[in-house]
Amino acid sequence: MFECTGYAINTSSTVIPVFVTSTLPPSKVLMTWNELFDRGAVFAKMTIPTSGVAYLIAALFTHLTISHPKITILGIQQATQLLIAGALLFTVLPFTLVFVFPHSVYPLRARLVAIEERMRLGEEVESMVDIRAVRAELANFSSKNLFRAAIFTTSMILGVTAHS
Repeated sequence: MFECTGYAINTSSTVIPVFVTSTLPPSKVLMTWNELFDRGAVFAKMTIPTSGVAYLIAALFTHLTISHPKITILGIQQATQLLIAGALLFTVLPFTLVFVFPHSVYPLRARLVAIEERMRLGEEVESMVDIRAVRAELANFSSKNLFRAAIFTTSMILGVTAHS
């Protein structure tokens, strides 16, 4: 969970702003962004189900085995807080499918596919890419990714503080 949170925050707050202001050719920016996105997707695919299910199992176990509910430092019953942490973590998937993919990932990947096709044909690609549009799409992705990072962080804080 910590890796996914850190990766998402770092990508949105450090890496994407460098891309937006970079003098790198647009094709290199898009290819590098695509690699970063794919790596983040691997983290998320492992972390969300594992941590989400772990929180939900911990919530159920806590609810079933503790006769006097413990109140966490946030003033919430421990089992309820774990349930919220797990449920919140699973909201990343619909958010990504509804807001991130159609409005950020698909447009960027469409540009990348066009660039790769032209490169394969030996054509010059940099002049065909509107760098301002790429920068705007990257900034759009960054803000949505930062929101996902906030969901990861909130879920992690709820999970960690449920046991304090």
